[in-house]
Amino acid sequence: MKLIYKILLLTFLPLFAIMALILGVHSFQGMRAFQRQANALLDSELSQMTFRFEAFFEPRTAVLEHMTRLPLAHGDGAEQIVRLLSEQLRASHGLFESLYYLDDRGLFHAADASHFTLPDEKLAQALEAHGVAVSSLMLSRKSSRPIVVLLVAVPGKKTAVGGAIVMDDLLREVSRFQVAQSGFALLTGGSGRLLAGRGIRPPVGSRLGLMPSQVASEGVIRELAAQIQKIPAGRVEIELKNKTFVVAHQQLPVTGWKLAVVRAKSDVLVGTEGLIHTALFIPGLLLAMVLVMGYGMNRALLRPLRTLIMALRKLGSGDLSTRSSTGATGEIGELEASFNRMADRLHSELQAHAQAAKALRESENRYRTLVELSPVPIIVHSDGIFLYVNPAAVALHNASCAEELIGEKLEERVHPDDLEVLRDSLNAQTEHPTHAHLRIRRLDGSLIHIEATRITAPFGGFPAKLVLCADVTERKHMEKERRRLEEKVQHGQKLESLGLLAGGIAHDFNNMLAAILGNAELALCDLAPDSLGRDNLKQLELAAVRAGELTSKLLAYSGKGQFVTEPLNLGDIVIEVRQILDATVTHAAEITSDIEDEGYAFDGDPTQIRQLVMNLITNAAEAMEAGKRGEIFIRTEVKRLSADFLKDTYLRQTLLPGKYVSLEVRDDGMGMDEETISRIFDPFFSTKFIGRGLGLAAVIGIVRGHGGAIKVDSSPGSGTTFTLAFPCYEKRVAPTQTSQLPLENWSSSGTVLLADDEREVAAVVRAMLERAGFDVVLAENGKQAVEQFERHKESIVLVVLDLTMPRMNGRQALIQLRSRAPHLKIILCSGFNEEQVFGRFKEPPNAFLQKPFTMKKLISTVRTVLEDDPT
Repeated sequence: MKLIYKILLLTFLPLFAIMALILGVHSFQGMRAFQRQANALLDSELSQMTFRFEAFFEPRTAVLEHMTRLPLAHGDGAEQIVRLLSEQLRASHGLFESLYYLDDRGLFHAADASHFTLPDEKLAQALEAHGVAVSSLMLSRKSSRPIVVLLVAVPGKKTAVGGAIVMDDLLREVSRFQVAQSGFALLTGGSGRLLAGRGIRPPVGSRLGLMPSQVASEGVIRELAAQIQKIPAGRVEIELKNKTFVVAHQQLPVTGWKLAVVRAKSDVLVGTEGLIHTALFIPGLLLAMVLVMGYGMNRALLRPLRTLIMALRKLGSGDLSTRSSTGATGEIGELEASFNRMADRLHSELQAHAQAAKALRESENRYRTLVELSPVPIIVHSDGIFLYVNPAAVALHNASCAEELIGEKLEERVHPDDLEVLRDSLNAQTEHPTHAHLRIRRLDGSLIHIEATRITAPFGGFPAKLVLCADVTERKHMEKERRRLEEKVQHGQKLESLGLLAGGIAHDFNNMLAAILGNAELALCDLAPDSLGRDNLKQLELAAVRAGELTSKLLAYSGKGQFVTEPLNLGDIVIEVRQILDATVTHAAEITSDIEDEGYAFDGDPTQIRQLVMNLITNAAEAMEAGKRGEIFIRTEVKRLSADFLKDTYLRQTLLPGKYVSLEVRDDGMGMDEETISRIFDPFFSTKFIGRGLGLAAVIGIVRGHGGAIKVDSSPGSGTTFTLAFPCYEKRVAPTQTSQLPLENWSSSGTVLLADDEREVAAVVRAMLERAGFDVVLAENGKQAVEQFERHKESIVLVVLDLTMPRMNGRQALIQLRSRAPHLKIILCSGFNEEQVFGRFKEPPNAFLQKPFTMKKLISTVRTVLEDDPT
């Protein structure tokens, strides 16, 4: 047995020595590995806490950056800014205790409508330099909790948007942080002031302002904080009070604060005591084990391999922090070093991949936030299929949710007439933005106009098209309405111009007819009843009367005809006119009617309205195709007309919605195109080979003069419908007509002052007055009339004034004469109608004569005026 032990001792003594050396080296390497692990742990804990701060500030910074691009950042007025801040605060989901707007004067506007300044001089400098700044730690006057104000500058302006962030949870994490036995964390501000750490009391207070200096539970913590502020970021060892501390620290982004993780070096070396004991006692233990059991040595040799195998298994299970630290050399050591290098490389690559994935997620989240909050409708499609719609696009289509649109084809939403435009846009082979105008049908069936801008953008890793939409429906409607109003105004101006022309022609023509008719009457008075020329003069007189009727039509077209209105029943007038025309129209058309008889009336001139109905029926009969007998349908009714109907009528005047007496004349004749319709009311325009073309021109003048409206619907081959509407009034008593005094051979005496610039008219009127026994004094204009009155005022009993004269017109002359003789009898003459003329006078003349007039009418009017007793 001793021999065996000697053999074993001699055999294994060198081995024991080698083993002792290996264990010593292993212990030394173990100590270094343990220290590296402790340092790596500090770095890892520092990285995790730093990531915690980054994860805390990044979403809040992103929200504020988004707010700088909203209308809030460009609002005008404190009230608007406060309102917008309140809206954004509610939408921030608790990220901020309050929101602020920093104006260019350094004044903070809070969401609770308060205003204040912060005593932080470096805040504006940091904001101007970096675009993002964080204030010093403060106490909230709202919750008495520690807060900081995070500010983001508004691009291009000296203003910023900020938010109050509650910090007590983060500060509490820092204060409670512990690594191993002695490890703790410190947080210092930009000025080196201790903000959080072990033994730091939580801040208390009730007003907004800078926090008071904190008192650490141990002086060594304050000294560590002061020294950390002076050295660059990294891992260092600091000697304080005969004690060495291992410190890993770095500056936090955005805030500029410094975060440090501290651990006593002695605590790091505590773990190596086991290695030292192993180095001292394992050789003896191995010797005993070798003496007792030979295979113990083999087991000791296989231990590094087992450790490496266990590390491989942990690494394979996903624990990337696993490292082999047996301290083995040789092939096993090389294998262990290769394993550790592989584990380090794998950890670095996976960490880089995780950071890239995090950055990608953050980018996608920011992009999605912008798209979801965008007021512009955004659609993403692939090959014309909806893939995504933001809330604004959902509202544009009047959908309740995005799922109602996703998966549908764009062609199903686009108007059929715009499908070609859509296909051109879909097939465009370009990366540049393209624009198109489309009409789309919303889910409720309504049609809207959009301006679509298409760009190429990936979606879910696949190529797609992103479309930005703008609703331009209102703009299209406004442009259409503007064009319609312009056309209506132009047409109204044309009618008004033609009316002025017709009125002027009628006035001058009436002056000439007055001379012709007067001379004919005077000649008839001088001729014997059996004179040969008497019949010729009668024909001349008749022609003059018919010419006067023509001027009446011109005045009717201009809307200035002489109307004598009374309450009328339109149905009675239609029945009366139909009885007159039945015999003349039935060869071309059959007349049918639907007459409503409810007793409603409107104010109108019966003669003019009869002429209007007669012209419309005659025009309808003449519209029938040659050799074909058609149908004319007439309807009268009282109905309520809407603003939409009235705004499309032919006349320029504005009529209010309400109850109207309506006349509809419809034929099944040849119809008219748009060009013909635009000219049918022009004077002397006619589609017939023979005709004067004054029928419809007189119609529109009569309608205008009665304050009504007219609408024409026609198309070639489909007939024509004229719809007329007159305001419906209460019935009133017809005006009492003054009976004319019988003339017989009435005569008088005195001097009559006659003023007319037309010498022919003046000569005829003078002859008529002289036949009645008057002496006549002539004047060629208003000024001469006033002068003649001054010379003969003692003998003048009556003044006859023409309205239109040079130098001084009839209205001015009347004012001058009345100022000299208030009770002077004055008769006014004009080619215009009485209603048009009397509207110009505050004190009207005693009577009015419209040219042309007969001698009987003149003498009757003179007698009436002279025998009228004003008392």
